[in-house]
Amino acid sequence: MRPFGTRLLRSQVLQSFVRCSGTHFPVRCASTYRKHLVLSGKPQWAFNIRTYSSTTDGHEVPQEIDSMSINEYHHFADEFMEGLLDQLELLGEEYPQIDVEYSQGVMTLEIEPLGTYVINKQPPNKQIWISSPESGPDRFDKIGGEWISLRTGENLATLLGREVGETLGEVVQFES
Repeated sequence: MRPFGTRLLRSQVLQSFVRCSGTHFPVRCASTYRKHLVLSGKPQWAFNIRTYSSTTDGHEVPQEIDSMSINEYHHFADEFMEGLLDQLELLGEEYPQIDVEYSQGVMTLEIEPLGTYVINKQPPNKQIWISSPESGPDRFDKIGGEWISLRTGENLATLLGREVGETLGEVVQFES
C-alpha cells in the first residue's frame, strides 16, 4: 500500500514538469518546485536535472580545451589581452578615433563612427568573448595556439584586424 499523499505529490511533480517542458530552464523550474514543497510543509521530493551545452553548435568541445587548467587559461588569455591592448594603444596614437581601456579582464574599444567593442575573459568557460558592433557576439577558445571561434572557425585577432581595418580604411593586422 502506498503512503497517503504520494499520488498527490506525483501529480504535482508531473504538472510542474509539464509547465516547465516548454522552457529552457528546467533546473529553475525544478528548484522552484522543491522550494514550494519545503515552504508548504508538504513532503519534500528532491531531484536534479543537469542540462547544459558545451558549444553553441552542438559539437563536442576539443580535448585541448577541456584539458587546459584554469591557470593555463589565465596565462594565455592575459597574454593575448595585454598584447592586444598594446597594439590597440599604438594604433590609437595614430588614429584619434580609437579609444581603448582594459580593466579586470574586460577591454572596451571605442571606434568612431563604428561603435564599441567589448572583449572579455570568461574563466568558467575558458573562453574570450567579444561583442562587436559589426559582427555581433562570439566566443573564442584557445585551439592550436590561437583564439578560434568554434562557431565560425575564425581567429579573434583576424576578425578584429579586418573590422578595425575596414573602419579606418587601412590594412590592420593584430598578432595573436
